[in-house]
Amino acid sequence: MKGRRLAREFGKSLPHSYSIRLFHSPIPRCKETAEYVRKGFQQTGGSFGYRWLKGHFDERVIEKPEKVASKTIHGVIALMEADVETQMDIHITHDLNILAVRDLIAPVPNEHFDWPAYLNGIIFTHNAENVTLIQRHVSKTIKHNK
Repeated sequence: MKGRRLAREFGKSLPHSYSIRLFHSPIPRCKETAEYVRKGFQQTGGSFGYRWLKGHFDERVIEKPEKVASKTIHGVIALMEADVETQMDIHITHDLNILAVRDLIAPVPNEHFDWPAYLNGIIFTHNAENVTLIQRHVSKTIKHNK
């Protein structure tokens, strides 16, 4: 137990600005230690998703999260129909799209970063002028001109 805790603490201390690669011998205990180092690193926000949201990647490698969020939001708005109270649209998308829109609604500090869970999503509600995005008890209203 102490070794697991120490491995996780070590992972937490690694710099977030680095891409971390872990290698281990095939011995199960070494693999387990590497897993706890990875968990510690991810627990403090050290992951691809967090680094992407914080602008650590060149746009030639991957689109900026703001651009992904904008495309996602505008794509959903374009499909919304006016005055249909008994309709529910469900869009299935990649977790990066959800991550980008979620960060736009309420940026998550690195100590609370986590990937969107399976079937996790964002609710879009709208009226003539606005779209409200809701994710986990937090909302953001934006103007739209459909």
